[in-house]
Amino acid sequence: MRMGLRRLRSSRARVLLAAALLAGALVVGLARATVPNNITQAFILGGNSTVGVTSDLTYVYWANNGDGTIGRANLDGTNVNQAFITGASGPITVAVDASFIYWVNQNNGTIGRANINGTGVNQSFITGASTPWGVAVNSQYIYWTNNGSSTVGRANLDGTGVNQSFVSATGPAGLAIDPSYIYWATNVGSLGRANIDGTGANQSFITGTNIPLGVAVDGPYIYWANALGPTIGRANIDGTGVNQSFISAAAVRGVGVGGDATHLYWSSASNGIGRAGITEPDVTPPVITNSIIGTAGTNGWYTSNVIVDWFVDDFESAPIVDSGCGTQSFTSETASTISACAGHSTGGSSSDSLTVKIDKTAPTISMAPTTSPNGNGWFRTNVTIHFTCSDAGPSGLAGSCPANQILSSEGPNVTSTPQTVSDNAGNTSASSGVVSVRIDKTPPTISAANLTLRATGSQGEIATFAPTVHDALDASPTVACSPASG
Repeated sequence: MRMGLRRLRSSRARVLLAAALLAGALVVGLARATVPNNITQAFILGGNSTVGVTSDLTYVYWANNGDGTIGRANLDGTNVNQAFITGASGPITVAVDASFIYWVNQNNGTIGRANINGTGVNQSFITGASTPWGVAVNSQYIYWTNNGSSTVGRANLDGTGVNQSFVSATGPAGLAIDPSYIYWATNVGSLGRANIDGTGANQSFITGTNIPLGVAVDGPYIYWANALGPTIGRANIDGTGVNQSFISAAAVRGVGVGGDATHLYWSSASNGIGRAGITEPDVTPPVITNSIIGTAGTNGWYTSNVIVDWFVDDFESAPIVDSGCGTQSFTSETASTISACAGHSTGGSSSDSLTVKIDKTAPTISMAPTTSPNGNGWFRTNVTIHFTCSDAGPSGLAGSCPANQILSSEGPNVTSTPQTVSDNAGNTSASSGVVSVRIDKTPPTISAANLTLRATGSQGEIATFAPTVHDALDASPTVACSPASG
């Protein structure tokens, strides 16, 4: 019988696991039975060494380890397709989000991914895993267990940023996450837990389990598959109230919670897929969060295009979007555009909104003298430089235009000081540049030598004046005497 489960870290675990699984490696059927709390077994038949199981709002999915396929059926168990996805290499667990389905290829150390409708299969979406076992996904990351290296790996949803050693975990198998924590089953008889950021790892969060292979979380509870129970255990999400025999299930291997949070599913090496109702009511409305991408300015403005991603999460029942939400793009300048999201679950309704303000246009500033020079290009008095400012963007100028500058120094190259202006969004104008003027406020000085002339006739003597002119700024001043002689 082909198992494809590969080597576990613990020798004792390998022996016990083989004893548990070889008794029924192929899924051949399931006898209907009733268990406490109206839990019903026998749901989907005909798989091939079924291991991991999960579901979303529409379908239940499972990994057929024996023939390398991923199966799918309606939530009511109809329209069973045991070969929904083919070509996997020892698939052992499966996870889904709104867009994709993911599975562990344990035989070749990869994580596979396909579109949620089964197209676009990529068997090597993430590579380099060491005997991977469990896989889980949230709105930001994909996680998996490396049973071979005793770690939990993590990557971005697009497969980048792979970290094969995000958390150190002893012999990890099945994997589950909630908004706050990462949980893993270990083949040494315990459940581990770490913060969602990978810190605070606790290898013995829940003890006393019997070779747990699968783990799932559902709001207030955590469930696990005791392969050598064979039972499904349950505890409060904080690890208290442990019940190692919440459900009896023959040769149980994996466990998952339905996407609508109303059912618990489990896989069995001999009995196919089982299902049980979860009756705990949801009394908490969904949580709505957002992520904003854009260049933040000041005063709540953005100076670029803005993308708002809305997320609606409810881990007790399936959230339903009522309006808005998803990805919303804003490219036009605006002083007030509302981005909103509203949704509900069986626990109530939630909504949230934010105001998007976009100003991508920088203000402008210019400058000029308030008076004109004389015909020679000189000013004879102080020069006033006036600034003119404007802003075509919606945020408006932040404060007033710069005050007038008074140029009072004399010289052929008296310059103003450059200025800039900003708007309320934080955009800053280009420099105003400078104005260069020629200012001469000091009259020239003139001097002439004393003349002593002796008259030689009755008409007297003609005197011709030759004055000297000096100007500190003009090297060649002009002079005219009236009369020029006498």
